[in-house]
Amino acid sequence: MSAFRVDRRRLLATAGLAGATLAARPVLASEPAGGAGWSHEGFVDRAGGRMHWASIGEGPVLVVMPKLGGWIADWRDVALQLANRYRVVAIDPPGHGGSVFPGPVPHVQTLPESAAMVRAMLAALGIERYSLAGNSLGGCVAAIMAALFPDEVENLALVSVAVSERMNAADLAAYDARDGGYDTGGMPLPRPVEEMAARFGATPQIAVEMNASRAAAGLWIRPSERGVFTCGIAGYLPRIASRTLLVYGTANAGAYRGYRDTALRSLPRASAVDVPGAGAFLHQQKPEETAVLLDRFLSGSPIG
Repeated sequence: MSAFRVDRRRLLATAGLAGATLAARPVLASEPAGGAGWSHEGFVDRAGGRMHWASIGEGPVLVVMPKLGGWIADWRDVALQLANRYRVVAIDPPGHGGSVFPGPVPHVQTLPESAAMVRAMLAALGIERYSLAGNSLGGCVAAIMAALFPDEVENLALVSVAVSERMNAADLAAYDARDGGYDTGGMPLPRPVEEMAARFGATPQIAVEMNASRAAAGLWIRPSERGVFTCGIAGYLPRIASRTLLVYGTANAGAYRGYRDTALRSLPRASAVDVPGAGAFLHQQKPEETAVLLDRFLSGSPIG
């Protein structure tokens, strides 16, 4: 298993972007729609709320989803670089970004519920076959979709995803009791830049945007996190028939890479790759490298 070595010029030339500078642009909490770069955007009504999507490009469909407390702007730079070869459709998970659900927030937003809503949304857009790429929570939803709907998912890329065992009710209650990341009303507290650098290998720019996107998700973060804990994604992995790529940044070795061996043992058609110097949110930190990696994986070319 070798570390990933990027060939930037190959992808930039293919996409007609040679010489272009694609710096990430900060997105404000008042801008959940995803930021600049998308050519199409809309909403699909589901389960008493509305699911938000944006897209760019033409070709085979690649559906991308963001991290816990993220929004689709997380993927904007990767999407822009893949647009000449793929139709990239970015989706905000329930309660995140522009996917708004009025009324009481559930105690647990289960992953199968979120997967079913995303699938229904894609069907409403006329998308029946697609590849999936997700980071953190987005990867968890993507993994469940691949397990539940194997005839629809062609390829699966999991970027820094915790493929954990199921947590029982007592352990979940204990976790809730000791987790100090929320105020008394259940809203997420801003995370210090230094903490996010140590925990996730996040750059200051990513940390600032992450606090903004977490504020936008608000009360939905904790139910979504509980959904991951109570699902037991590891038990779904043997059901995934699609080609799967596991992607990790080397700057946060303790955050997600501990799940590598479990995932490789359980997934029938999996490979793993490291991106040197990147943290857990490598698609934001190193969008060019991430785009090249995804392009190679989706096209069936050698990766490392």
